[in-house]
Amino acid sequence: MPSDRTTVLMKPIFDGVWDALDAITQFETGRNERPKSGNELLNPPYAVLSIIPGGDQDGPLSDSQVDVTIRFRVIAAGKSHSEALVVSDMCAAEMKPSKITITGRTVRRISKVAASSGADRDDDVATPIFFDIQIYEVDTVPT
Repeated sequence: MPSDRTTVLMKPIFDGVWDALDAITQFETGRNERPKSGNELLNPPYAVLSIIPGGDQDGPLSDSQVDVTIRFRVIAAGKSHSEALVVSDMCAAEMKPSKITITGRTVRRISKVAASSGADRDDDVATPIFFDIQIYEVDTVPT
């Protein structure tokens, strides 16, 4: 008898989190890299979302009916220390189960698992920027 269970896909989960951050209109959000407008890299403020190693799955990869927890890193960049923290706070405000929609899954909880101790300055770029890094776990269950 065929099963309706298929592999859990990571892209819809990533897209759901990215869509929530991309809804913030005060700055752009990049997928794994600094956001661009055409071929031009954007200057701060901006955020960058990426999946990082970690997380958990309570069953085999081939089973779409398992619970899945994925870790995401949000890098908030600003022209000043204060601006980077504002971008970080705005991203944190979007990291709520009610704001993230994932096809075929429901967000059960979101936890901040690591946070920087404030924005750091990066002097290794042409124009120095400040950045703040937060790491979240997004726990999802099948719908």
